[in-house]
Amino acid sequence: MTKQQMKVIAQAEHEMFCLRDLLEGSVSAKVMSRAYEYVIKQDLLSVLRETPLTHQQLSVLTPQRRPLDFLYRLWLKTEYSHIDALRRAVRRETRRIYLKRQTEAFRKEHPMG
Repeated sequence: MTKQQMKVIAQAEHEMFCLRDLLEGSVSAKVMSRAYEYVIKQDLLSVLRETPLTHQQLSVLTPQRRPLDFLYRLWLKTEYSHIDALRRAVRRETRRIYLKRQTEAFRKEHPMG
């Protein structure tokens, strides 16, 4: 399979995933359009739960009526993205699997003992 074919297959898979949820009525179009916001806010909530906040952070967040939404809006203004983390994960995990396969193939071709 070529890189282009793999991209086309992945795109079709994504479209079917989204379309299936919309057609089955399990997810409305409004929910689908806000999915990014949901995911980021869920991640921010995890960060708030797991990370001890400094005095400075608390002094900024406690006056906010909606601290999660405040953090989400700050996130939107940053240059960071999930894409960078996803790129690293894809690169690292596909390399790990590739090397494991290569090692297994070598061991089959050159059995010890």
